[in-house]
Amino acid sequence: MKKYLLLGFLLISFVNAQTNMESDDFSYPLKLYNQSLYELAAKQFAKFYNNYPNSAKAPEAKYYAGMAYFKLGNYNLARIEFQSAAIEYPGSPRAGECWYKTGECYQRMDNKAEAAKSFETIRLLYPEDPLASKGLYLAGNLYSDTDQEDKARQMYRIIIDRYSTSEDYYFAIVKTANSHFKMGELQEANDLLEKVLSSKSNNASLADAYLLKAKINKTQGDFNGAIKYYQIIIEQYRESENYSMAVIEMANLLIQQGQFDKAKNIISDSISKEKKKSNQDLMHCILGDIYFLNNKHALALNEYDKVTSVAGKETELK
Repeated sequence: MKKYLLLGFLLISFVNAQTNMESDDFSYPLKLYNQSLYELAAKQFAKFYNNYPNSAKAPEAKYYAGMAYFKLGNYNLARIEFQSAAIEYPGSPRAGECWYKTGECYQRMDNKAEAAKSFETIRLLYPEDPLASKGLYLAGNLYSDTDQEDKARQMYRIIIDRYSTSEDYYFAIVKTANSHFKMGELQEANDLLEKVLSSKSNNASLADAYLLKAKINKTQGDFNGAIKYYQIIIEQYRESENYSMAVIEMANLLIQQGQFDKAKNIISDSISKEKKKSNQDLMHCILGDIYFLNNKHALALNEYDKVTSVAGKETELK
């Protein structure tokens, strides 16, 4: 009896020792990762999952190895780790996220087709995952970017039908409307946008909807209608990504209507606050055009001088 008790004690001690060793072997690379020592962390995480392939922490190790490579900008190695984790450990709580990160890696490598497939896989394998609707939305955007409008609409339609409570819901409606707009189906686009505008949803999707409404009005030749929607964005959604586009488009329309002072005021109010250099360049060009059209060539040159990409205009004026 004592012999069996001793064996049992030794077995329990051995198991505890192995568990402690496994825990330490995982904690070490995690500490390296948290200290931003990503290259060392990736190698140590790889060592862990090779030594403990059946550990409950093995998928976590692969995930963090992928994150370390992602932080280093080595997106192919990161993709290998994420995709491997998703395929080898499909029951892991990280599986959906690993497919999402796989898609992000393919995006960074400009492989839109594989990125879209990876994002779509989340919904196919894990329809209840919190990232399922986001994956569909990103897949739809990628299909739209590559002129696969039917596939894009299919992704957005699934969000609209199955994920009406997700933050991607109203964005998917706006994207579907944009797809109709690109295909020249303006009435269908308008009908969908009215659904968003009447909902008073979140600020970002409303700003997207107003911008598309402005584009539709502009396409139909209703410049005043377009200006109205650009004005809403400028007044109510200054922090939106659409703000600068609204300023630039509205100014151009005002110039076409001969409202130079109003166009100048809108641009002047925004240019110093604009953080994106390409938008600043466009705004300087617009100011230059306004001065040029009003025969103020010295002022026009001053604005064009601030933008190297308009050297041709500068030379012509000189």
